[in-house]
Amino acid sequence: MFTVYYVGLIVGEELGDRLVLTPFFAMWTPNVIFATVGLIGLWRIRKPATRHTAETGATSSTWSRV
Repeated sequence: MFTVYYVGLIVGEELGDRLVLTPFFAMWTPNVIFATVGLIGLWRIRKPATRHTAETGATSSTWSRV
């Protein structure tokens, strides 16, 4: 993960130096992308899920096992 983030910063810096993007957006884009992915990951982890067990026919919450 660190390597992907670091490469994103290097590419952003290069795009900012060449004025392909404004330096502000070039350097903040990796931060916004990783923050968005992290928040989506947290949302998916906290989302309660139910499973149907074949043995008992009952549903059990994932959180009850934690």
